[in-house]
Amino acid sequence: MSAQYTLGLDYGTNSVRTLVVNTANGKEVATAVWGYEHGTAGVILARDPNLARQHPADYVKGAEVAIKKALADAKKHVRGFKPEQVIGIGVDTTGSTPLPVDKVLQDYFAANICCVEKWFNVISPKQSSLERLKRRIAVLAKKDWQKILGT
Repeated sequence: MSAQYTLGLDYGTNSVRTLVVNTANGKEVATAVWGYEHGTAGVILARDPNLARQHPADYVKGAEVAIKKALADAKKHVRGFKPEQVIGIGVDTTGSTPLPVDKVLQDYFAANICCVEKWFNVISPKQSSLERLKRRIAVLAKKDWQKILGT
C-alpha cells in the first residue's frame, strides 16, 4: 500500500500556510506559505481603529497557490508522491477568518460584502464603536436568511 497524506491549511492574519503530513508516521513532508495580496500585509485598515478587514479573494487564491506549492514541494521531497495520495484536508483559522461555504453563499457574499471584518478590538474600544457594532448585528439578525439563501 502506498503512503497516505493529509493536507492542512492554516489561515492567519497575514497569510495562509499549508502543510503536508504522512499519516503513518506524522512526518511533515512539505510546506508552503502565501501572503495575502490586499491591504498592508493582508490587513485592510478602516477609519475605525478598532476594525480591520481582509479581502475574501485572498482566502480563495491563498488556498489555490499554497496547496499547489505544497504539493510541488512534496513531489520534490518524497519519491513517487502523487496528489491522489492526499486523503484528507484540515482547515484552521484565527477567530474570524474564512470558512467553507457553498455556491449560494459565495454569490451572496460576492454581491454584498467587499471585505471580511477581521477583528473588532473589544479590549478598549470607544463606546460609539460598540454601539455601531450592536446596530449592525441587530440589522443582520432581522434578515430572512432562509429566503436569502434559498432554503
